Amino acid sequence: MNIKVFKEDATVFRILDKRLNPDGSMSFSFNQKLKKPEVVVLDPPALDVSKKIKFSKNNDSLKVWLTDLSFDSTKISLKENGKLLQTTTLTRGKKDTYTRSLTAINNLDNRALPPGRTLKFTFNFPIESFDASKITLLEDSVDTKTFTLTKDSLDQLSFYFRYPWRQKTMYDITFAPGAFTGIFKTQNKEIKTSLELGKKDDYGTLKVKIVPPEKQKSYILEIIDGSKSIVNTIVVKQDTAVTFSNYKGGKYFIRITYDTNKNGVWDTGNVSLGIQPEKIWNEPKELSIRPNWERNEVITIPKE
Repeated sequence: MNIKVFKEDATVFRILDKRLNPDGSMSFSFNQKLKKPEVVVLDPPALDVSKKIKFSKNNDSLKVWLTDLSFDSTKISLKENGKLLQTTTLTRGKKDTYTRSLTAINNLDNRALPPGRTLKFTFNFPIESFDASKITLLEDSVDTKTFTLTKDSLDQLSFYFRYPWRQKTMYDITFAPGAFTGIFKTQNKEIKTSLELGKKDDYGTLKVKIVPPEKQKSYILEIIDGSKSIVNTIVVKQDTAVTFSNYKGGKYFIRITYDTNKNGVWDTGNVSLGIQPEKIWNEPKELSIRPNWERNEVITIPKE
């Protein structure tokens, strides 16, 4: 006897955890992955316009920054596609104080910037302004000011740092104290970053032709690295040739989700409605990518 066991998505939305953090931000976690979430500050109502929010990648958690923390309590509602899900309240003590430190992480690969990748800095607070005169870029110890710094249009915590990087060259970036000012007028201490452009010989290319079994159906293709992390995702609906460039040498795998409802994500089942989880198929072939090499493969997806 074969018994299929799976975990259903919660049918009724619920906030699992809510808290006012020591730095003044607010954190929420949910029992569902939302698709078109919305946040409204009901009280104090004046703070709704100036609020800053960031949902997690799966929209199952949320961080909120309010520009004024002098309230005794705040009431926040969560909506999905315009429909109210839940309203919740957070309270604070009148004598509560908050400790803040503005820091940043980057997307380098062990100090190397892979070819084709844009250098990105992500801060722990929404940034309100920056002072370019307090940012230094040294190219082999020579000061240069021809870099550009632009805010990520989709993520108010992140900035892209662009420059015509050259091979076999060492770069040093310094954000002097106060180069960035975040919400609550929080400023950074000195941040130093050293990097060099990754050698093209250290990276390879995987070219894949994907042949789905049925046209007009939807399939989600994920590239998985040796540590089982997802490094790329695309949606396939017909015969498709895809080039995955500048991947570091190593072992990679391909996972296919049969996207039955064509919403671009894997969905679990529902026992009461007799719906099974969307099927997942793992390409059995290991797709090793060698440095400075191009690999060509054909992936024929079997029928569901």
